Formats: sequence, structure tokens, C-alpha cells
Amino acid sequence: MVALGRRRLHRPRGPARRRLERARRRRPDLGARAQGGCARPCPPRGDRRGRAHRGPADHHLDRGRARLARGAPRRQGSRALTPPLTRAPSFTLALPYGAALTERDLRGRPALLLFVPGAFTPVCTREVVAHAAAFGAPASATTPRPVPPVRLVVVSCDSPATLAAWRTALELPDGVDLASDFWPHGAVTTAFGAFDEVRGTPRRRTVLLDGVGTVRWTTTSPGGVERDVAEAQRAVAALAR
Repeated sequence: MVALGRRRLHRPRGPARRRLERARRRRPDLGARAQGGCARPCPPRGDRRGRAHRGPADHHLDRGRARLARGAPRRQGSRALTPPLTRAPSFTLALPYGAALTERDLRGRPALLLFVPGAFTPVCTREVVAHAAAFGAPASATTPRPVPPVRLVVVSCDSPATLAAWRTALELPDGVDLASDFWPHGAVTTAFGAFDEVRGTPRRRTVLLDGVGTVRWTTTSPGGVERDVAEAQRAVAALAR
């Protein structure tokens, strides 16, 4: 009997064997890909964003963000800091009884624009009464009517008829105007950066203009927080100096 020897498989050696091993390593795992996985072991997601995988541009971006954070303007409580001096935009507001108020009508004397969310509301009513007492010219039968140092303009998105009724109810003195930004709705308020697009009403923003229409001071109060009249008085007094 002749014993059949075990067949020996031919295995490549040398460079041919190394090429075969590299081809096996590069061969994709079709089963893993069919299940939506990776053909090779994927590194954890946390490692992808580590500092070792980040380039020089990322580190420059981090330093730039840090400089911006150090130089960002701060807010003092609920009031914004005074912005750079800018010109007031051209605008036309409707006054009660068919009259109109433009930015040209405010030239020659400082004007304080008091944006309020709505007429006949408690906080807005208190604000208008307090500012009118501070900046309006009260009527007097015995003394001549003084000229107020600043023209107070209360701006809301209510209709002119609503503001006329509100003015009558409050018995406001001369030198105080209730101006309507009803239509186009909130256009002037938006130009001054005071329009709340979510509520569709003005924010509690105050803007002080000098006699040539330059924005000299501004402040914004959040939500139902009533504005401080003394703060506006100090701004007007500083403008007069």
C-alpha cells in the first residue's frame, strides 16, 4: 500500500506574503457594513474632538473666543450700557387727531423717546405719569408756562385713537406727545432696536436724542420692570452740560 502524504498548501513567502496580509487588513467587513456599523473599530466620539486631533486653526479660534469673552461689553443689572453715538433714523409717527411727528420736528431741542408696550397697562401708565411729571410743562394760571428742557415722546404700537383716549385719561401736560407706531406696525420701533418680535409690541427702551438728532443715551428695562425716572433725569442733565 502506498501511503498518501498530506498535501501541503503553498503559502507565499517574502514580499508576496506581506502583500497578502496588507490586502486582508484592507478588506472591508461586509457584515458590519450591512448592519450600519464600521468596517474597522471606530474610536470613541470623545477622542475625535480631543486636543490631539485638533489642528492649529482650532487653537487660534479658542484664543480668539477667549479675547472676545474678556472684551465683551457688560450689562449693569437690567440696563444696557450706553451705545456708541449714532444718528437717529428717519421716521414718521402718527399723533392723535391726524397730526404727524417726524425726526425733523425734534431738531433744535433734546428729545426723550419713551417706548412702552401698551396703553392703559399698569406699568406703562405709571412710567408715563412719572416721566411727564419730570419732563412736562405743567399748566399754571399764575405763572407763565416754562419750556421743558427736553421733549418727551411716548411711542407705542397702539392706534392714534387709543393714545388720544389715554392722553385724556392721564391729563398729560404740554411738552408730552403720545405717538403711534401702529402702521406700518412697529416700523419706527424696529428702526430704534426696540421692537419685540415675539410679542409684537415695543420693549421698555428709552432713547435720548440731542438737538441735531444724535443718539446720546439709551437704556432698556426688561419685562414688567418700571424704568427709573432719576436715571433719565441724570442723562438729560449731563447732556445740558
